[in-house]
Amino acid sequence: MSNILIIAAITALMFVVGILLGIFFGYPFLGAITGLLAGLSLSAYWITRRRRWLATIILLTLFALAYVTGGWLGTMYAAAVSGLTLFTSAAILREFYGGNEFEAFFHHLRLLVGFIRGIQVIADGSIVAPSASRSELGPFLIVVGPENAIIMQRGPQQTRISGPAVFTSAPFEYVKRVYDLRPRQKTFTFQDVLTSDLMATTVTVSVTYGIKIPPRIRHGQASWTDAETRVIERIDSWMTDWETRTAETIEGSVRQAVGRLDLATLLTPGYFADLARQIQILAIRTLRPWGVNIHQVIVSSVQPANGVKTATTNRWIASAELQTTITIERARALAWKEALLLLADGYAIAKQKGMSEESIHREVLRRTLEQIAKDPATKIIFTPELNSALAGLFRSIGLISDAS
Repeated sequence: MSNILIIAAITALMFVVGILLGIFFGYPFLGAITGLLAGLSLSAYWITRRRRWLATIILLTLFALAYVTGGWLGTMYAAAVSGLTLFTSAAILREFYGGNEFEAFFHHLRLLVGFIRGIQVIADGSIVAPSASRSELGPFLIVVGPENAIIMQRGPQQTRISGPAVFTSAPFEYVKRVYDLRPRQKTFTFQDVLTSDLMATTVTVSVTYGIKIPPRIRHGQASWTDAETRVIERIDSWMTDWETRTAETIEGSVRQAVGRLDLATLLTPGYFADLARQIQILAIRTLRPWGVNIHQVIVSSVQPANGVKTATTNRWIASAELQTTITIERARALAWKEALLLLADGYAIAKQKGMSEESIHREVLRRTLEQIAKDPATKIIFTPELNSALAGLFRSIGLISDAS
């Protein structure tokens, strides 16, 4: 049975019941009108399953009883009490509607008499009330909360794009798609990112991004304009799954920025900030034409692969050891240079004092061998055979005795 037949059957039945009750109480006309209105309310409840229509039937019944018991004066009192109750409830919810008490009362009244089917609330990137899996056909009172944008459609035609606002949808108009305008903050880890010297690394970045809508408009503190409408239109037309496309762009930017640098530069202390700036510039350059903005990029870590890390560590150790050896050998060379200079000075002084060449040579050899014997590093270099030969030499020139 179609909805029209249901409405007609229930309305006709209640109309007859109302006339009979009116004749019984002596008010046939009032009974007919009450029965007709009650029939329309009951049929609306039967179709929509919304309990407000049952409340409307009860309210009409109370008006009829007020008229029977108190005449028109009693009916006016009942109407005044009902109107005051409706106004009070509307005043309590005025912030929900985003207006003053009279605007809220007007919305309540339209709900009561059936000019709109109900209220749809959009928050947190979805339709939160009513809790249906899909949007219902209008007319509805649409309440779009802060940080949300919606696309409305009727049949095959897109009808409007709206940010935070309160409006009434047209008959058969529905919410096609909801966009969450809140900035996202996510951490991404990309593996096997190659440097310019072809070293594999694992890069972890924290990125804050979102749809390019100014904060005041996102929060409902300023009016939605054509510029914001064009942003949502571009995303809806070319980047419906915009979060996935953004993640892919971030990965591409990371690989491109890291690919321009060698591993040593990447691991330089304090270089992460420069790398983050390069990644952000590359990502913005790709995403900004589509209406997506990268607010912040933070590079948390750049870790070479295990094999690369071991090889790099070994190379650093070898380099450090080489530098240490060079420093030690340079110090020894300088020491020998100073010693030779002192030796030359001593030789000249000895000649002036009248020492013979043989005596000078014997003294130089004795002191040189003494110095070699005292140097621990030299002892490590000398083999046992050479040490034995030196001992014999020491004996021959009288530095040590045979007993020792």
